[in-house]
This record gives sequence, C-alpha cells and structure tokens, in this order.
Amino acid sequence: MPRKLVQLKLRSVICLLVVIFFVMLLYNTSYRETLYKIYTRVWYVHSNKFHESDNNTDVLSLKYLLATSVDVAERGGTELLALRKLVDLQSMKKGKIEGTRGNSDPLSQGIARSYCAMMHGLKKIHPKIKVILEKEDCSTITLYGNQRRENSEVTKIMESEDEKVLSEHIAIWVEPLDCFHEYKKNILHCVATMVCVAVNGKPVIGVIHHPFQNLTVWGWVGHGVTSKMKIGKTFFKEWTTEPEIVLSRTEARLGADFAARAFGGDETITLAGGEGFKLLQVFQGLVSAYIHLLTIKKWGICAGDALLQTVGGNVTTLKGTLISYEASDEVDIKGGVLATLFKHDFFLDKFKKAKNVT
Repeated sequence: MPRKLVQLKLRSVICLLVVIFFVMLLYNTSYRETLYKIYTRVWYVHSNKFHESDNNTDVLSLKYLLATSVDVAERGGTELLALRKLVDLQSMKKGKIEGTRGNSDPLSQGIARSYCAMMHGLKKIHPKIKVILEKEDCSTITLYGNQRRENSEVTKIMESEDEKVLSEHIAIWVEPLDCFHEYKKNILHCVATMVCVAVNGKPVIGVIHHPFQNLTVWGWVGHGVTSKMKIGKTFFKEWTTEPEIVLSRTEARLGADFAARAFGGDETITLAGGEGFKLLQVFQGLVSAYIHLLTIKKWGICAGDALLQTVGGNVTTLKGTLISYEASDEVDIKGGVLATLFKHDFFLDKFKKAKNVT
C-alpha cells in the first residue's frame, strides 16, 4: 500500500477519535449539569423551601409541615435530653449544682436550648409563616446537635396525601419545654416539646414529643394519626356518674372543688404536670376529661387540640367556645379549657352548671 495512502487513513482515524472525544466530553458535561440541576432541585425541595408560586402567592405543603413539625419537636427534645444528662453528670462529680435561680441554674437553660433548636428548624420553612412562642435569647446558646431523623409513619402518609395552603393563612404554635418545673425536679415522664400548625385559626397538625420516653405522637386532621400510642376507643358508662378527671397540680384544690360541684363528689381526680401529657391522657381514654380553670397559654393546648380533633375529640373553653389559633389572636385562653374524647356536650353542660355559666 502506498505510504501516502497509509498516512491519509491514519489522519482520518485520528480525526475521528478527536471528534468522538469531544462529543463524549460535551455529552458528559451536559449530563453532569443535568444531574446537578436534579440534585439541586431535590435538595431545595427537601431542605427548607418546599413551596411553589401560584399566581404570585406562596403556598405550602401540609405534608412537609407535618414532617418538619416532627423534626423540630425532636430537635428540641434532643437539647432537653443532653442538658439533663449533663447536669446529672455535674451533680455526680460536684455533689451539687451551683446556682439555684434564674440563668445561674443550668437547668434553666433547657427551655432556651430547646427554643433555639426548634427556631433554627422553623426559620428555614418560609419567611411568611408566623411562629408564636415565648421568646428566648439564643445569642449565648451553643446547641448540642440537631440531625434530621426520618419518621417512617410520616413518610408513609407523605407518599399518598397532601394539602396546599397559602402561607399567610398558617400560624405555628410552639412549646419548647412543657412541664418545666418537673423537668427541674427530675420528674421527666411528662416533659415534652410541642408543635401545632393552625390554618385560618384551626389546629390541623399537632405534634407532642416526649424525649425521656423516646415517644413522638402526631396527628393530621382528616389524614391520619400516629400508631405508636393507643387511642381511647370506649367511653365507660360509669363515667357519666363517676368520671375520672385530670387536673393541673397548680389547680389541685380549685379544680377538685369545681369538679365536686359538677358531680357531687363521686368523681375521681388525677393530678399531673404538663398540658401535653394531660391532653394525651384524654387521647388515650385513660381519663374522661381534662379541665383547666385559670388562664393558660395557647401554645400549651394547640397541639393536643389538633391531636384530639384528629380522632374525633374536642377542646373548647368551659363556655363551649372553640379556641382560635390565628397568629393575630391573644396568646392567652381566659375562659378555662375542657378537653374530651367522648361526650363533650355532656361534660360541658355539667361544668357550665357548676360554674353557673349561662
């Protein structure tokens, strides 16, 4: 074969290889950009924004808010656990904890640490969502760690159901440390963090997390409720004449006298700390009713209100008025509280007569 012909074919092969190389390089670059866009979108959706534009207004996914509420409640619980263990360890080493009042008491940092951890998660949701809770100073707080944990039950519901709501209609009520006095006394079964999502003033998502029980209870009105806690299924007949009523320890005498006027002294009274804990007793059917007579904060009631509504229960004032959780509302409930899983009107009538409410 002539030498020139061989050189020509060699050049053709080299040109072909160069073309193939540049084609593959171009394809690879395009492919990587596509993957990057996909990855960026997935991160954007699952990290903190999950909202979409609809006629220049922002709407949010309630299934995302449910998952976020669980995560945020557990973030706060992680701080409460870590601080309690740290204080216990210091007590063992020193024999006591220096400082007994205000911020000098290490356990007083518990509510601030939980608050800061929960707010850290909530701030990433959407700038227009209003969060209502008692403010704490985070400037000197160093968090112990807040890694997201998956919740298999929530994930299952998220796969099949959702609602979209305008962000301006949403208010989130947060309790970073329910059962504070018991927390300081190392009575930990009632200690909880709570998150409640309200839409147009109505509680639709409730999360109560008990960090020292490793238990998270959640409910989404109209969609589903946790399976990790037994829900009351039966109203016992004797509860119409011999009800079992749970009260706050701070209202022990006042509440017992009130219940006695309603049921003539045949009632059984249980005292407990923590609004979330007491509302979950109603949720489980362990008591027939929970009553609170004095002023109480809405962030202590909202999550339990949503949970009870999820399973057909009711929470009202003692006058029978539904409680509104609009962000613009007052944070105090001044008309007392009645929570039941069954026969709400029956108990409402009894307590109205006891209080001479018309």
